[in-house]
Amino acid sequence: MKANVCGVKRMTGNAKSSGAAYDMCNIAVLVPVETVNNQKMQINGAGFSVMEIPLAPEALPAFMGQKYPVQMQLQTEVRPRAGKLETVVVGFEQLSKAA
Repeated sequence: MKANVCGVKRMTGNAKSSGAAYDMCNIAVLVPVETVNNQKMQINGAGFSVMEIPLAPEALPAFMGQKYPVQMQLQTEVRPRAGKLETVVVGFEQLSKAA
């Protein structure tokens, strides 16, 4: 998947209410703003929005040395998570600096 990547982040800690541990790793990519006009909602705009995609924690170090934003060919895998299949970024091939 070709994407304009604007950053990566990993958050770990414990939930306030339950105390359960969490570990979330995501990559942020820029996607065009979509125009939506239907009976329930209207969205009008221009430019880009940020979309977060799950990132495999073991892939995070490879993304840390990049200068963002950057255009990448993201490598993905489908992995089971919480009883469902989830697409996860596992690596990349750098294409160029994002415009």
